[in-house]
Amino acid sequence: MRYLGVIAVVAVLVSAPAMAGALNSDETLDVLSKLTFGNPGEDDGILCPSGTSPWGLVYGGAYGGGYSLRYFDGGDSQAPGTHQIAYKNTGGSGNETISDLIPNKGPAAGSLLFDGTAFDGTALWLAHSVYAAGTAPAVGTEGADAGAIAMASAATQLHITPQPGTTTVTYYWSTDVYMPDHSGDRDTGGNVPTGFHVGPYFDCAGYGLRSPGGMTGTYINMSGYGLDSWHKFEMRAEFAITGQDRDEDDPVGITNHNLVTVTLTYFMDGVQMTSPGTAVIDLHEAGNATGPWINQHDGTLNIGVAFGLQRGNQSSAPEVYFDNITTAMIVPVPEPMTMGLLVLGGLTILRRRR
Repeated sequence: MRYLGVIAVVAVLVSAPAMAGALNSDETLDVLSKLTFGNPGEDDGILCPSGTSPWGLVYGGAYGGGYSLRYFDGGDSQAPGTHQIAYKNTGGSGNETISDLIPNKGPAAGSLLFDGTAFDGTALWLAHSVYAAGTAPAVGTEGADAGAIAMASAATQLHITPQPGTTTVTYYWSTDVYMPDHSGDRDTGGNVPTGFHVGPYFDCAGYGLRSPGGMTGTYINMSGYGLDSWHKFEMRAEFAITGQDRDEDDPVGITNHNLVTVTLTYFMDGVQMTSPGTAVIDLHEAGNATGPWINQHDGTLNIGVAFGLQRGNQSSAPEVYFDNITTAMIVPVPEPMTMGLLVLGGLTILRRRR
């Protein structure tokens, strides 16, 4: 019986890596953080707007003042219909006004995630303009929020200090995602959007490098994957980060300090998505905040994941749910020769103990 531990270790070392849609056959994940949002029955104060959330998420004001909640009680105080989401029209040339009040919906505890495990009833409820039923501003008035964004806090961001030369590294983000079906919920008729925005969050020494709020927002439309059910979204991010040698006393040297390019590839339910396709982002791209800030600030490059909803009737859904938000590094699995040596080492230990 004393040898079983050694045998088990050897078996793990020689087994094939767990496959995910974003991984090649010779890669595996080194998980850095995973946000699960806690235990059923705890209140939504766990996600506080002060920016000190223990769940590793903070709120950004780029889309307005909408605060997301921690979903914890879908059968009681957060049950379907207990809240209303103020949906805004496009506004045309005038101010945007509320056109519809859409009832909230959410996933049931015990519903199955994409991997077949049961949802525990706790998640991030990303929404904006949420009011207790009967308290929302009237249709035709202004007063709904412009949108909402939740991004990784410092505790779950990646922190990279560019060094002279080019460093390449590949990161991975994934989340379980649930999009409620709100078809038919508009008082004025018409479809309700079924998409959300997701992407890396970037800042350099605290200065956001992309708009809005440092987020590179890619639109994900869930209509083709099935509403009212859980799916697995994955994002592979391949970075090339180049730090420049420079003379700190040279005032002209504030330009072109750091160069960052990231290639993003998206996967849903283990299959690479064709829309959106692969995106290549140059953080010196003209027309955004990156050029000035990344060139003038030599501090650490902070990278995380962010999720966002724009205001109603701009292709974003009224609400969406995320769980098990994972940040990881993609690393190569041990080469066959290395694994063979580990196996031989394990067998040698067995023989010696006999």
